[in-house]
Amino acid sequence: MAIALLAGISVTAAQTNSPATPASAKSKKIEWTFQGQADDTQESTWASEHRNFGKMVREATKGRIEIAYVSDAAPDTGVLDAVKARKLNLGFMGVHYKPEMALMNFPSLPIVPNDRLPEILAALKPEFDSIWQKQFGVKLLAFGYYLPQMLFTMKPADTVESLRDQRIRQFGADLIDLYTRAGAKPVTVSNVHLVQLSLIKGDLDGAQGALPAYVNWGWAQKLKYVSNWPLGSVYMALVVNLDDWNALTPELQQEVQSAANELEQKQWQGRQAYVSELLKKAQTDFGAKVVNPSPAEVTRLLGNSGPVLEDWKHRVGPGSAEILAAINKVLGTSYQ
Repeated sequence: MAIALLAGISVTAAQTNSPATPASAKSKKIEWTFQGQADDTQESTWASEHRNFGKMVREATKGRIEIAYVSDAAPDTGVLDAVKARKLNLGFMGVHYKPEMALMNFPSLPIVPNDRLPEILAALKPEFDSIWQKQFGVKLLAFGYYLPQMLFTMKPADTVESLRDQRIRQFGADLIDLYTRAGAKPVTVSNVHLVQLSLIKGDLDGAQGALPAYVNWGWAQKLKYVSNWPLGSVYMALVVNLDDWNALTPELQQEVQSAANELEQKQWQGRQAYVSELLKKAQTDFGAKVVNPSPAEVTRLLGNSGPVLEDWKHRVGPGSAEILAAINKVLGTSYQ
């Protein structure tokens, strides 16, 4: 049974399924329901800061807004619809879940390095907030970050030539296109839970994934090398019901926004610390060896990205120029 926490009191899923309480600037206390990504599994540690958002908002608003945390009141793919329908007041929506968000899901392009994602998103936030409000009917407050993708392989994979020798499970049309153009042999295994079986059968020489898959799902028994290549990214947007937001006083809006900014920063920091912890575990418990490609090898791989970008621009239509301009400004690149 799903559990939400409201001021330290357990609330059952049946209670949280009732319509969310509309915000009212005249109310003594505003009660909101918020869905984050931190469930009760160890693998959601990267999102643990989500559980603290209620406390952040309570402190920022001096108790005028109380937030109940839930993790499964709506499917991950349906958070946006639930917030818009006021079944939730706020929630983290994975941008990659909806095809119509292809423009905003630009981090899936392998030219976007995961560790620079917050800077690029910060540059685009005003434009993206406008899109969320006008196109999707919700207010954008902050971003959230999933774990970075890595390559785990049987042999070192630190050069483009070494990638060509190995059958590595990868996913995402743009990513597979890039690596195929570079002469690599990406293999599609849609269900991540089938990767281990493919490794045992000898159908794969490696796999793309996040560190929890490596340390918890048996990959480490076969794959001893870890490398960071351009693998794209996915992220989340923290959105709030637009009517609820507009019902707040400007002072409360500023206080909630401040708490959301703090959450974004702390979640990124917590995610980075968790990655470091898991990488150390991979090295000490499983003997994993980190063999990262040189900047020159990364440049060689990305030299094949021209057709990938052209295909992306064709798919997303207007707006791609603004995205590429923000990427270029942060990275010092000249993608067009």
